Amino acid sequence: MAEETIAENVTQTLVERELTLGTVECGVGGIVSRRLFGTDYGVNALGNSLILDDVGEAIGLMALPRPQFRKAGDLSAKAARAAAREGRGFLGVNLCLAVWARGPITEEEEQAVYVALNTGRQVIDAAYAVGGDTGHDADWLVDRALEMLWDAL
Repeated sequence: MAEETIAENVTQTLVERELTLGTVECGVGGIVSRRLFGTDYGVNALGNSLILDDVGEAIGLMALPRPQFRKAGDLSAKAARAAAREGRGFLGVNLCLAVWARGPITEEEEQAVYVALNTGRQVIDAAYAVGGDTGHDADWLVDRALEMLWDAL
């Protein structure tokens, strides 16, 4: 599915089902919410978003249970799942998508990015290697996050 099509399908489906999506995006500059907001239905599908440069800021702001992921670390799948779980109530939305990264995605450096989606019934997550020599850029990451959301819908 083309990137514009999946974003359109996701936002249209959210609106048709009277659901709102919130995003917690750390270190990625709001790439997912921007793509969704740019669709015809985006303004009605997107609820609140929290866009920060640092995962530590999000952890503090949302009062995430840091001891639960002390062993895995702040930049981990466990922390991203916690952000998606807590983000749903924090943002006041039906679904919450967390995109958890150390910093901007660049061609110079490879990094792990954690994506987690709280549907209200379950939390789904995945880890991706992006940037550097992976051949995966920010647009590729957004496509993976939207595919996760589309599959859950």
